[in-house]
Amino acid sequence: MSEDGIAPGWYPDPIDKSVQRYWDGEQWIGRPIPVDATPPETPPEPEPEPARALAEPDMIPAQESPGTVGPGEPGAGQPPDSRSPQHPGEPAPGQRPSQLAPPVAVENVHMGTRTLVHGKPLAPLSARFMARFVDILAVLGLNILVNGWFVYQWWLEMAPVYAETQRWLAGQIPEQPAPTDRAASLQWAIMLIGLGLWFAYEVPGVASQGQTFGKRLFEVKVIRYDGNNPGFRAAFGRWLFLSSPMLLLICLAPLLVVNLLWCTWDRPLRQCLHDKFGRTVVIQADRATAAADDETRDQADTRT
Repeated sequence: MSEDGIAPGWYPDPIDKSVQRYWDGEQWIGRPIPVDATPPETPPEPEPEPARALAEPDMIPAQESPGTVGPGEPGAGQPPDSRSPQHPGEPAPGQRPSQLAPPVAVENVHMGTRTLVHGKPLAPLSARFMARFVDILAVLGLNILVNGWFVYQWWLEMAPVYAETQRWLAGQIPEQPAPTDRAASLQWAIMLIGLGLWFAYEVPGVASQGQTFGKRLFEVKVIRYDGNNPGFRAAFGRWLFLSSPMLLLICLAPLLVVNLLWCTWDRPLRQCLHDKFGRTVVIQADRATAAADDETRDQADTRT
Protein backbone atom coordinates (compact mmCIF):
# COMPACT_ATOMS: atom_id res chain seq x y z
CA MET A 1 0.00 0.00 0.00
CA SER A 2 1.46 3.41 -0.94
CA GLU A 3 1.38 6.55 1.19
CA ASP A 4 -1.55 7.80 -0.90
CA GLY A 5 -3.50 4.69 -0.06
CA ILE A 6 -3.58 3.39 -3.61
CA ALA A 7 -2.49 -0.22 -3.85
CA PRO A 8 -0.30 -1.32 -6.78
CA GLY A 9 -2.35 -2.64 -9.65
CA TRP A 10 -3.95 -1.91 -13.05
CA TYR A 11 -6.10 1.25 -13.21
CA PRO A 12 -7.65 3.36 -16.00
CA ASP A 13 -5.26 6.00 -17.25
CA PRO A 14 -6.45 9.34 -15.78
CA ILE A 15 -5.53 11.12 -19.06
CA ASP A 16 -6.38 8.57 -21.74
CA LYS A 17 -9.57 6.78 -20.66
CA SER A 18 -9.28 4.22 -23.48
CA VAL A 19 -6.31 2.43 -21.86
CA GLN A 20 -5.28 1.17 -18.45
CA ARG A 21 -1.82 1.24 -16.92
CA TYR A 22 -0.03 -0.27 -13.92
CA TRP A 23 0.46 1.78 -10.79
CA ASP A 24 3.38 0.48 -8.67
CA GLY A 25 2.46 2.60 -5.66
CA GLU A 26 4.61 5.57 -6.68
CA GLN A 27 4.34 5.99 -10.45
CA TRP A 28 2.87 4.55 -13.65
CA ILE A 29 5.14 1.97 -15.25
CA GLY A 30 5.11 -0.24 -18.33
CA ARG A 31 3.17 0.00 -21.55
CA PRO A 32 -0.60 0.64 -21.45
CA ILE A 33 -3.17 -1.94 -22.52
CA PRO A 34 -6.77 -1.44 -23.75
CA VAL A 35 -9.19 -0.56 -21.00
CA ASP A 36 -11.43 -3.58 -21.70
CA ALA A 37 -8.51 -6.06 -21.79
CA THR A 38 -7.87 -8.51 -18.94
CA PRO A 39 -4.66 -7.34 -17.25
CA PRO A 40 -1.93 -9.86 -16.44
CA GLU A 41 -1.34 -10.96 -12.87
CA THR A 42 2.27 -9.78 -12.84
CA PRO A 43 3.44 -6.17 -13.20
CA PRO A 44 4.62 -5.17 -16.69
CA GLU A 45 8.26 -4.76 -17.48
CA PRO A 46 9.36 -1.12 -17.18
CA GLU A 47 9.97 0.66 -20.45
CA PRO A 48 13.67 1.09 -21.32
CA GLU A 49 15.04 4.59 -20.87
CA PRO A 50 15.95 6.34 -24.12
CA ALA A 51 19.63 6.17 -24.89
CA ARG A 52 21.47 9.34 -24.03
CA ALA A 53 23.19 11.24 -26.79
CA LEU A 54 26.87 10.52 -27.23
CA ALA A 55 27.69 14.13 -26.59
CA GLU A 56 25.14 16.51 -25.13
CA PRO A 57 25.42 20.24 -25.81
CA ASP A 58 26.29 21.09 -22.23
CA MET A 59 29.06 18.45 -22.24
CA ILE A 60 30.87 19.84 -25.34
CA PRO A 61 33.52 22.40 -24.42
CA ALA A 62 33.32 25.60 -26.44
CA GLN A 63 36.31 26.18 -28.73
CA GLU A 64 37.55 29.63 -29.44
CA SER A 65 37.92 30.70 -33.03
CA PRO A 66 39.90 33.61 -34.45
CA GLY A 67 36.66 35.60 -34.75
CA THR A 68 35.44 35.03 -31.15
CA VAL A 69 34.23 38.20 -29.44
CA GLY A 70 35.61 39.27 -26.15
CA PRO A 71 33.85 39.27 -22.78
CA GLY A 72 31.16 41.87 -22.41
CA GLU A 73 30.71 42.35 -26.12
CA PRO A 74 27.44 41.51 -27.88
CA GLY A 75 27.32 37.82 -28.63
CA ALA A 76 29.94 36.91 -26.04
CA GLY A 77 29.73 33.32 -24.85
CA GLN A 78 27.89 32.20 -27.97
CA PRO A 79 29.77 29.80 -30.26
CA PRO A 80 29.97 30.85 -33.90
CA ASP A 81 27.43 29.32 -36.23
CA SER A 82 29.31 26.54 -38.02
CA ARG A 83 26.54 26.20 -40.56
CA SER A 84 27.20 29.57 -42.16
CA PRO A 85 29.56 29.65 -45.17
CA GLN A 86 32.97 31.30 -44.82
CA HIS A 87 32.68 33.20 -48.12
CA PRO A 88 29.68 34.58 -50.01
CA GLY A 89 28.34 32.02 -52.46
CA GLU A 90 30.25 29.16 -50.80
CA PRO A 91 28.04 26.22 -49.73
CA ALA A 92 27.86 25.51 -46.03
CA PRO A 93 29.60 22.40 -44.65
CA GLY A 94 27.58 19.32 -45.50
CA GLN A 95 25.56 21.18 -48.11
CA ARG A 96 25.89 19.98 -51.70
CA PRO A 97 26.29 22.69 -54.34
CA SER A 98 23.49 23.05 -56.84
CA GLN A 99 23.85 20.86 -59.93
CA LEU A 100 21.44 22.97 -61.97
CA ALA A 101 23.40 26.19 -62.25
CA PRO A 102 26.88 25.69 -63.75
CA PRO A 103 29.64 27.06 -61.49
CA VAL A 104 31.01 29.52 -64.06
CA ALA A 105 31.85 33.19 -63.72
CA VAL A 106 29.11 34.73 -65.84
CA GLU A 107 29.19 38.52 -66.10
CA ASN A 108 27.07 41.20 -67.78
CA VAL A 109 24.04 39.00 -68.35
CA HIS A 110 21.79 41.93 -69.17
CA MET A 111 19.71 43.00 -72.13
CA GLY A 112 21.91 44.56 -74.80
CA THR A 113 25.23 43.50 -73.28
CA ARG A 114 27.58 40.64 -74.09
CA THR A 115 27.78 37.63 -71.83
CA LEU A 116 31.27 37.10 -70.46
CA VAL A 117 32.47 33.75 -69.14
CA HIS A 118 35.61 34.09 -67.03
CA GLY A 119 36.10 37.50 -68.62
CA LYS A 120 35.79 36.25 -72.21
CA PRO A 121 32.79 36.67 -74.52
CA LEU A 122 30.78 33.74 -75.77
CA ALA A 123 31.56 32.65 -79.32
CA PRO A 124 29.20 34.00 -82.00
CA LEU A 125 26.78 31.42 -83.34
CA SER A 126 27.88 32.09 -86.92
CA ALA A 127 31.49 31.30 -86.05
CA ARG A 128 30.45 28.13 -84.21
CA PHE A 129 28.38 26.83 -87.13
CA MET A 130 31.14 27.63 -89.64
CA ALA A 131 33.70 25.90 -87.42
CA ARG A 132 31.50 22.81 -87.22
CA PHE A 133 31.01 22.87 -91.02
CA VAL A 134 34.78 22.96 -91.56
CA ASP A 135 35.22 20.10 -89.09
CA ILE A 136 32.62 18.04 -90.98
CA LEU A 137 34.48 18.65 -94.25
CA ALA A 138 37.78 17.69 -92.62
CA VAL A 139 36.40 14.42 -91.23
CA LEU A 140 34.76 13.70 -94.59
CA GLY A 141 38.11 14.20 -96.33
CA LEU A 142 39.79 11.78 -93.92
CA ASN A 143 37.07 9.22 -94.63
CA ILE A 144 37.58 9.55 -98.36
CA LEU A 145 41.28 8.83 -97.92
CA VAL A 146 40.98 5.99 -95.39
CA ASN A 147 37.51 4.57 -96.05
CA GLY A 148 37.49 4.98 -99.84
CA TRP A 149 38.59 1.41 -100.60
CA PHE A 150 36.00 -0.07 -98.22
CA VAL A 151 33.24 2.07 -99.74
CA TYR A 152 34.25 0.91 -103.23
CA GLN A 153 34.16 -2.76 -102.17
CA TRP A 154 30.77 -2.24 -100.53
CA TRP A 155 29.40 -0.73 -103.72
CA LEU A 156 30.62 -3.73 -105.76
CA GLU A 157 28.66 -5.97 -103.41
CA MET A 158 25.52 -3.83 -103.37
CA ALA A 159 25.25 -2.88 -107.07
CA PRO A 160 23.81 -6.28 -108.14
CA VAL A 161 21.41 -6.16 -105.18
CA TYR A 162 20.08 -2.76 -106.28
CA ALA A 163 19.65 -4.03 -109.84
CA GLU A 164 17.74 -7.10 -108.63
CA THR A 165 15.62 -4.89 -106.36
CA GLN A 166 14.50 -2.84 -109.38
CA ARG A 167 13.49 -6.03 -111.18
CA TRP A 168 11.59 -7.18 -108.06
CA LEU A 169 9.71 -3.87 -107.90
CA ALA A 170 8.80 -4.27 -111.57
CA GLY A 171 7.42 -7.76 -110.88
CA GLN A 172 10.01 -9.56 -112.97
CA ILE A 173 11.29 -11.75 -110.09
CA PRO A 174 9.24 -13.27 -107.24
CA GLU A 175 11.53 -12.57 -104.25
CA GLN A 176 13.22 -9.43 -102.99
CA PRO A 177 17.02 -9.81 -103.01
CA ALA A 178 18.97 -9.47 -99.75
CA PRO A 179 22.45 -7.97 -99.21
CA THR A 180 25.33 -10.40 -98.89
CA ASP A 181 27.12 -11.04 -95.60
CA ARG A 182 30.23 -9.37 -96.99
CA ALA A 183 28.25 -6.22 -97.74
CA ALA A 184 26.95 -6.12 -94.16
CA SER A 185 30.49 -6.60 -92.78
CA LEU A 186 31.83 -3.84 -94.99
CA GLN A 187 29.07 -1.51 -93.86
CA TRP A 188 29.99 -2.03 -90.20
CA ALA A 189 33.69 -1.57 -91.00
CA ILE A 190 32.97 1.73 -92.78
CA MET A 191 30.94 3.04 -89.83
CA LEU A 192 33.49 2.03 -87.17
CA ILE A 193 36.40 3.45 -89.16
CA GLY A 194 34.45 6.67 -89.65
CA LEU A 195 33.83 6.95 -85.90
CA GLY A 196 37.49 6.27 -85.19
CA LEU A 197 38.61 9.00 -87.59
CA TRP A 198 36.12 11.47 -86.08
CA PHE A 199 37.32 10.62 -82.56
CA ALA A 200 40.99 11.01 -83.52
CA TYR A 201 40.29 14.34 -85.21
CA GLU A 202 38.17 15.99 -82.49
CA VAL A 203 38.77 14.55 -79.03
CA PRO A 204 42.57 15.01 -78.58
CA GLY A 205 42.53 18.60 -79.89
CA VAL A 206 39.54 19.66 -77.78
CA ALA A 207 40.96 17.91 -74.71
CA SER A 208 44.38 19.56 -74.84
CA GLN A 209 43.69 22.98 -76.40
CA GLY A 210 39.90 23.28 -76.61
CA GLN A 211 40.10 23.61 -80.39
CA THR A 212 39.93 21.60 -83.60
CA PHE A 213 41.12 22.87 -86.98
CA GLY A 214 37.74 24.48 -87.66
CA LYS A 215 37.51 26.08 -84.21
CA ARG A 216 41.04 27.46 -84.53
CA LEU A 217 40.24 28.81 -87.99
CA PHE A 218 37.16 30.70 -86.75
CA GLU A 219 38.68 31.61 -83.37
CA VAL A 220 36.35 29.75 -81.04
CA LYS A 221 37.40 27.63 -78.09
CA VAL A 222 35.85 25.07 -75.75
CA ILE A 223 36.48 25.44 -72.01
CA ARG A 224 35.24 23.75 -68.86
CA TYR A 225 33.06 25.50 -66.32
CA ASP A 226 36.17 26.36 -64.30
CA GLY A 227 37.80 28.13 -67.27
CA ASN A 228 40.43 25.49 -68.02
CA ASN A 229 40.85 23.34 -71.11
CA PRO A 230 38.29 20.51 -71.22
CA GLY A 231 40.62 17.56 -70.67
CA PHE A 232 39.97 14.08 -72.01
CA ARG A 233 36.89 13.29 -69.90
CA ALA A 234 34.90 16.36 -70.92
CA ALA A 235 36.07 16.21 -74.55
CA PHE A 236 35.15 12.54 -74.83
CA GLY A 237 31.77 13.11 -73.15
CA ARG A 238 30.69 15.87 -75.52
CA TRP A 239 31.93 13.89 -78.55
CA LEU A 240 30.13 10.74 -77.38
CA PHE A 241 26.83 12.60 -77.07
CA LEU A 242 27.37 14.25 -80.46
CA SER A 243 28.22 10.96 -82.21
CA SER A 244 25.48 8.81 -80.60
CA PRO A 245 23.03 9.27 -83.55
CA MET A 246 25.65 7.75 -85.87
CA LEU A 247 25.88 4.68 -83.64
CA LEU A 248 22.12 4.11 -83.86
CA LEU A 249 21.90 5.23 -87.51
CA ILE A 250 18.58 6.90 -88.35
CA CYS A 251 16.93 6.21 -84.99
CA LEU A 252 18.34 9.34 -83.33
CA ALA A 253 18.78 11.60 -86.36
CA PRO A 254 16.28 14.16 -84.94
CA LEU A 255 18.37 14.30 -81.76
CA LEU A 256 21.41 15.33 -83.82
CA VAL A 257 19.50 18.24 -85.36
CA VAL A 258 18.03 19.35 -82.02
CA ASN A 259 21.46 19.05 -80.38
CA LEU A 260 23.17 21.31 -82.91
CA LEU A 261 20.36 23.90 -82.85
CA TRP A 262 19.93 23.96 -79.05
CA CYS A 263 22.52 26.73 -78.68
CA THR A 264 20.33 29.14 -80.67
CA TRP A 265 17.79 29.45 -77.84
CA ASP A 266 19.79 28.36 -74.79
CA ARG A 267 20.44 31.14 -72.24
CA PRO A 268 22.69 32.49 -70.88
CA LEU A 269 25.59 30.29 -72.03
CA ARG A 270 24.27 29.28 -75.49
CA GLN A 271 25.18 25.64 -74.96
CA CYS A 272 24.34 22.75 -77.25
CA LEU A 273 23.19 19.55 -75.58
CA HIS A 274 26.63 17.97 -75.98
CA ASP A 275 28.10 21.01 -74.18
CA LYS A 276 25.72 20.47 -71.27
CA PHE A 277 26.61 16.76 -71.23
CA GLY A 278 30.34 17.53 -71.20
CA ARG A 279 29.90 20.57 -68.87
CA THR A 280 31.67 22.88 -71.32
CA VAL A 281 31.17 26.37 -72.77
CA VAL A 282 32.25 27.72 -76.18
CA ILE A 283 33.93 31.14 -76.01
CA GLN A 284 35.53 33.50 -78.48
CA ALA A 285 39.30 33.12 -78.54
CA ASP A 286 41.15 35.55 -80.79
CA ARG A 287 44.75 34.89 -81.77
CA ALA A 288 46.13 37.56 -79.46
CA THR A 289 44.34 36.09 -76.45
CA ALA A 290 45.43 32.56 -77.38
CA ALA A 291 49.04 33.72 -77.75
CA ALA A 292 48.89 35.45 -74.35
CA ASP A 293 47.46 32.31 -72.76
CA ASP A 294 50.23 30.20 -74.29
CA GLU A 295 52.87 32.64 -73.01
CA THR A 296 51.35 32.63 -69.52
CA ARG A 297 51.26 28.82 -69.53
CA ASP A 298 54.90 28.64 -70.66
CA GLN A 299 55.95 31.02 -67.87
CA ALA A 300 54.09 28.94 -65.31
CA ASP A 301 55.78 25.79 -66.58
CA THR A 302 59.17 27.50 -66.37
CA ARG A 303 58.59 28.54 -62.75
CA THR A 304 57.59 25.02 -61.79
